Amino acid sequence: MIASLIRAAIGNRLLVLLVTVALIGGGIHASRVLTVDAIPDLSDVQVIVRSEWPGAAPEVMEDQVTFPLASALLGVPGAETVRAVSMFNDSFIYVIFRDGTDPYWARTRVAEQLSSLAASLPEGARADLGPDASGIGWIYQYVLTTGPYSPDHSQGWWRDDEQDRWYGSLGEVPAERRAAVRLQRIAEREETRFIDPLTGLSWTDPSLAPADRRSHLQQLTTSRQLRHDPITGSALVEPDINLSELRSLQDFFLRYELTAVRGVSEVASIGGFQKQYQITIDPDRLLAFDVDMASIARAVAASNQDVGGRGLERGGFELMVRSRGFLGDLSPAAEAAAREEGPIALSRARSAQVRADLRAISLGTNADGVPLRLGDIATIEEGPQIRSGIVEWNGEGETVGGIVVMRHGENARQVISRIQARLDDLRLALPPGVEVAVAYDRSDLIDRAIGTLQRILIQEIAVVSLVVLLFLLHARSALVAVVVLPTAVLSALIAMQLLGINANIMSLGGIAIAIGVMVDSSIITVEAAHRALEEERQRVAAGEEPRPRLAILSEATCGVGPALFASLLIITVSFLPIFVLTGQSGRLFTPLAWTKTLAMAAATLLSISLIPVLVTLLVSDDSLPGRWSRRARILFCAFIILAPALLLALMPLPSLEAWRWWMVAGWVVLSAIIVLPQRLHDEDRHLLTRLLRRIYDPFFALGMAAPRTTLVIAAVLVAATFAGPYQ
Repeated sequence: MIASLIRAAIGNRLLVLLVTVALIGGGIHASRVLTVDAIPDLSDVQVIVRSEWPGAAPEVMEDQVTFPLASALLGVPGAETVRAVSMFNDSFIYVIFRDGTDPYWARTRVAEQLSSLAASLPEGARADLGPDASGIGWIYQYVLTTGPYSPDHSQGWWRDDEQDRWYGSLGEVPAERRAAVRLQRIAEREETRFIDPLTGLSWTDPSLAPADRRSHLQQLTTSRQLRHDPITGSALVEPDINLSELRSLQDFFLRYELTAVRGVSEVASIGGFQKQYQITIDPDRLLAFDVDMASIARAVAASNQDVGGRGLERGGFELMVRSRGFLGDLSPAAEAAAREEGPIALSRARSAQVRADLRAISLGTNADGVPLRLGDIATIEEGPQIRSGIVEWNGEGETVGGIVVMRHGENARQVISRIQARLDDLRLALPPGVEVAVAYDRSDLIDRAIGTLQRILIQEIAVVSLVVLLFLLHARSALVAVVVLPTAVLSALIAMQLLGINANIMSLGGIAIAIGVMVDSSIITVEAAHRALEEERQRVAAGEEPRPRLAILSEATCGVGPALFASLLIITVSFLPIFVLTGQSGRLFTPLAWTKTLAMAAATLLSISLIPVLVTLLVSDDSLPGRWSRRARILFCAFIILAPALLLALMPLPSLEAWRWWMVAGWVVLSAIIVLPQRLHDEDRHLLTRLLRRIYDPFFALGMAAPRTTLVIAAVLVAATFAGPYQ
């Protein structure tokens, strides 16, 4: 049956090649749309519920919020486990679902249950769903840094490192150099650090180092790259912005902009100070004016609202009536003046207005009818909210940052690219002296994982090509493996896309493992074809009638094809037991088993379809028809080699300019290998083959002469292999 399939493939070579081209095209498309990440998701399918009750102690939070919610969520369809933890002000409930549950279906069921429980929560308590992300959703982190800047170029300079030039704006950069420039918004500060040469640790203050290492510290002072504006020569100035304003910039600008990026579930703000308006009441004045705390709280709440009125008709027009009552409302003139100075000045003006409005809140009148205001009995200040952690950046002090969490099932590499592109746009809208620095970027790990597969594939192709060239001295035969290996890998990528398998270190590792086995079928089939053609030459030299070349190669591939198919199929099913694993071990190793099985299955099918076809086309002395004249051969070869090379060299390829001459050289070499005549050499006369046989034959004869001794030595070696890792 397998031999019949091989003959059918050889008889329909054009169809096989067309299907191969379709597979390559589909594989390239799949590689672009395939979900890519660095590591497999080992977390359970879970939905997080966060409950808030300001001021509640952990015991109260547990009894009145966490326990009732967790008990009710046990009845959610598909839920296996419900875990909870309570703390001051907050509690977290983790609803764990069965493996394979759709995460968005699970969120819907939990949301339905929460909606029915909202009325039973204590006053002031609320419960919300957590972000729709998995345990590996943390893909990007950034911090806001500050540094000296130039008032003449408050948005920074554009730097061309290759030409050592500075530009004041992107419009000043020549069009052909815009891709090579980078934006530098701030200059580095001069800093002195004390480094321990033994541990590599450093401190800004030597007293912070361990006492036994202080005498070994080495002082290192980093000088500023810029002390003046590189274009105008004006002095640089320090930014006038504090941690509270940086946190507001993150909370009310960057966070909202990045949350709108497709694929982002949440942007968590960290570090800095969250701004508060703190009202400190004087108890003596409170007692003197006979005012209670509840009336003050009601007055503050009632003062921060707009009141809408009805419309009035005047002169045929309807005028809408409203009362401006929100705290911090600036007059149009004051707001326009603050906007001209920048966003920080506008924020400070509004904060000052809020404090003034709070002081002016009326609390009634005293016995003499004199109005009593909040400022008469309290001090209003702007201060930080109590915090439980800080963010420190490279020993430079505290700063503010953001953590970007990806939605479940998104392509991490594409989401990170969108985040980076959006941050590049937002940098120009930041206040002068503020810059965004990357603290964590998973795309580097993703690129290295993909690069590992690419490197292994290239190395395997190079090694196989070299082996074929050394032993067969026929470059065209090496193209069989060069074509088959990428085709098998791309076929596996198509299957991964159809099955929804994520491309990560483990799944790509499965393909990398399979590559070393996939190449065997190409080498064995090419070797069999060369051996068959050599035997045919010897038979013809003995005076027998020559047979058609296609029939010889068909017989050779049919001779080894069934055995190759069976061996590859056995290797393919060797990883099937991994599919019975469950839990975290199953989530870890199942992607590897899937991709290894898919790649081996693709190689198995190619061994009885594409490889025999390529052997009949490439394994020959001459790839051109024998009836062609020498002149026709030369003209055809020159056209095939030079015409596409000239087209690649002259046509505009702006996106591939750096690779243009590599593409030209690659086509010249590839086309020359395909169309130029190459002689098939006799393996028995090849120097390297004879040398290896001379080395191998004595050992083979010795092993056959003493089989028991050979088996004992093999058993000892196997035992030593197993014992080695446990010693």
